[in-house]
Amino acid sequence: VAQQVEKLPPSGTTHFTTYFAVHPAHVLEMVDDSSITVAELVGITVNPDGEPHFDNMVVHCLVTIRVVKGEQDLYGACKETDKDGDYTSTTFDSKAHYFIGGTGKYQGITGEAPFTVETLPAPGEGLGALIIPHEVTWTLE
Repeated sequence: VAQQVEKLPPSGTTHFTTYFAVHPAHVLEMVDDSSITVAELVGITVNPDGEPHFDNMVVHCLVTIRVVKGEQDLYGACKETDKDGDYTSTTFDSKAHYFIGGTGKYQGITGEAPFTVETLPAPGEGLGALIIPHEVTWTLE
C-alpha cells in the first residue's frame, strides 16, 4: 500500500525537480532556422528539500516548441499525479508552470513554478531527456 502524501498547506514555497523522457511526435521544418515541434514528456518529480510536497509525482505533458529565426518559445500543459491519485494541472511557457487547479489536496491550487532546463544526452533515436528544477510558490483558494 502506497504511503499517503501529506496534506498541502494553504500556501507555501518549495522546490521540485522533474526528470523527463521526451518523445518528439511531429516536427515541421521551415525556412530561416524556423520549425515547430509537438512533443510528449513523461517523468517523475523529486523534492530535493526532503519535503513531501510535489515529491514522487508522475508527470505527463504535451509541449509545442516554436522556433522562429532561431528564437525558441515553449507552450504546453501538464498533469502531475501523486501517490494518492490527486493531481495538479498546469500550463507553461518558456519561463514557468502556472497552476490552473487540481483535485483532492490540490483542489483550488494557484501559483507558479519558474524553471530551468538541463538537456541530457539522447537515450535513443528519436528520444530526449531533460532535468528541470522548479521553484514553486502556491496558494490554495
